[in-house]
Amino acid sequence: MSRMRLLRERAFVPRTALTGDPHEGPALRRCLTVWDLGFMGIGSMVGAGIFVVTGVAAANVTGPAVVLSYVIAACAAGLSALNYAELASTMPGAGSAFDLTLVCFGELPAWSVGWGMLLEMVLSCSAVARGLSGYLAALLGLPRASLLPRGLAGLDPDPLAAALLLALSALLAWSVKQGLRLNQLVSAAKMAAIALVLAAGFPHARASNLQPFFPTGPSGVFAGAALVFFSYVGFEMVANAAEEALRPERDLPIAILGSLAATTCLYVAASACIVAMAPRHAIDTSAAFATAFRDVGMAWAARAVAAGAVAGVTTSCLCGLLAGARLVVTLGRAALLPRALAAVHRGRQTPVAATATVGLVSAVLALLLDIGTLAEMVSAGTLYVFLVVCLAVVYRRYKAQGTARPCVSILAVLVGLSIGVGLTFQLGAPLFVTLLLLGLWVAAVGALCVVPHSPPTFSFEKVFHVPGFPVVPALGILARVQCLMKVEASRLAAWVENGIADALEKNYLHKCLFGFAADADAQHLLEQYVFTFSYDPDGCVHMHLTGKDKKFTSRPGKAGVESVKKQCVRLIGVYL
Repeated sequence: MSRMRLLRERAFVPRTALTGDPHEGPALRRCLTVWDLGFMGIGSMVGAGIFVVTGVAAANVTGPAVVLSYVIAACAAGLSALNYAELASTMPGAGSAFDLTLVCFGELPAWSVGWGMLLEMVLSCSAVARGLSGYLAALLGLPRASLLPRGLAGLDPDPLAAALLLALSALLAWSVKQGLRLNQLVSAAKMAAIALVLAAGFPHARASNLQPFFPTGPSGVFAGAALVFFSYVGFEMVANAAEEALRPERDLPIAILGSLAATTCLYVAASACIVAMAPRHAIDTSAAFATAFRDVGMAWAARAVAAGAVAGVTTSCLCGLLAGARLVVTLGRAALLPRALAAVHRGRQTPVAATATVGLVSAVLALLLDIGTLAEMVSAGTLYVFLVVCLAVVYRRYKAQGTARPCVSILAVLVGLSIGVGLTFQLGAPLFVTLLLLGLWVAAVGALCVVPHSPPTFSFEKVFHVPGFPVVPALGILARVQCLMKVEASRLAAWVENGIADALEKNYLHKCLFGFAADADAQHLLEQYVFTFSYDPDGCVHMHLTGKDKKFTSRPGKAGVESVKKQCVRLIGVYL
């Protein structure tokens, strides 16, 4: 069997249980309306950016130009949101980007995307939760240090953040319905706090606080955009709720685009307010808004904002834990994580094991890591996943028309030129070099327009398709690459590399290599055995199977895989 089997593509079949039949077993309950989905997006996005990351970006990266950073990040997020809207409308499964990558590019790329999505959701919960202590201290009128233990060995532990994540995980494992009710209540408090910020803050704006507007130059604005892009993670979480939407083909695009538009308006207004109220050096990165109000003599407003901020942190963490657990369920159903994590409680219809796992990992990270490190890592994972989604949406159109081969070549050129454009900015290359690369990039997009393509057909009567195809997805690719080059690529590369190595070492990809059946009984028997693989210089694969009292080693060569399958049938009675 060729090692390229790792790139095997699959038809899209949403799995709802641990059985081979996608229509059997416990399933997540369809109960979410367009309003539920929209407020889920707003609840997860607002609170992350306004209450936590805005102060960090303004004080440490961009200064008053953080407003432009939010606009740039919103434009980049909008390009991805259009692609996600098509994805969610045409492939309404809990795996979202993972499912699309699995269909278009195969299992190994899909696993890397799934690992990146885990990075996005787990770390986003951890980063937002660490903002709780600062605002809770402001609400109680205490210094933040009084609520936290002293750091040990260079660490800055935050047990309050960990406790919040564990409590919300327990609530979601007990009842998703009760969790959504809590989300509605605290979202109302959060929106009231934002209205208070805008109404009470702008009268205290000072033009002198906006000078200099670009303290770190244009490069700082783009670096800030890469950081605050973390604030737009929420629409991805809406796509992960597709399996519970009543009318996913219609409601998901509306919820994704609507929540992004509403959130962008709030971010721009609130970030303008904070930089106009306080000079850059006086912004408190742990509780920016509450501290700014206290500095202008509005202690009552500071308390109110702190209360709303605590509510915002709660909704962001709750939505992130909910979406992350559903991603773990999807990966477990695909046998790319332990299948026990995909279990759905028959009585409560909640993924208890997945929710507990996501909550525990997020709590440990929130306990130990600081906000700046977490936010940068989340941005890297999010940008990587969004880049793959843009590529997959383009590839799927051409594959449906039978022109996938020239499409792949052009996409490779587009990505290469996008990297080249980013390098010209980072290295300070002459302007004509940048213009030359942009001209070649435009020519590559023109070539995509010439190649025949058509949207794939679906059983739904009406689905959403990206407007301006293929220009909009191509712009999304360019924007993703530029933002990715502004973050520490080593962290993202290490995460993806370790994720793939973990999958291979634990044999979770054994079914990719030899096409093992996904049937539940077969998987149960197969997991009683240990498979190892090796390759000789001729390209032949050696398969070693050890289990119970049966052992054998086979050297099937390039055309002998069927004989290996037959031997496995005789040994363990399972069809492969």
